[in-house]
Amino acid sequence: MNFRKFAIGLIALLMTVIGLTAHPARADTSARGVTVTLNKLIWIDQLPTQKANIGTEQADFGGQPLAGATFEVYDATDLYQQALAQSDFDAKTWMKSWTTKSLTQIHAAGLTKAVATVTTDANGQATVQLSEGEPAAYLFVETSIVNTTYTITDKTESVPLMLLLPFYDSQTNQELSTI
Repeated sequence: MNFRKFAIGLIALLMTVIGLTAHPARADTSARGVTVTLNKLIWIDQLPTQKANIGTEQADFGGQPLAGATFEVYDATDLYQQALAQSDFDAKTWMKSWTTKSLTQIHAAGLTKAVATVTTDANGQATVQLSEGEPAAYLFVETSIVNTTYTITDKTESVPLMLLLPFYDSQTNQELSTI
């Protein structure tokens, strides 16, 4: 099997269009939970075309499930609420800015303690239950890949992913409790 072109990446919540579902915060004093399932996939020999992420499972992403990818989840709600207070705040720009940060930069921004650590299973999935006070923000950072199925020559972790809650289905505008 030729591994010359190799791509690891894409969490079900791809950064390409995560901003499409950002909505203004609503006042709500109740805390709810949301279940987030990360899908880690691997492509061999050919990178996939970019595809919109709508927050629900999409069977046509392609790729093969990759077990053994570990993600740390940081509660970035305080940073998000500070950003919301700025008159020129743009949710899409703010979320995208996190995709280029290294773990060192993330820690320097004040996100030093993960609220959860999850590792993908044989189906390439890792699930985490998060508290959702509105508004809320969580940063997912891939920290390692330990895989015995594939010979991985280019260990490129997924870019950090900022998830803003509540999260809405881009088709129905319904709030999702499972992402």
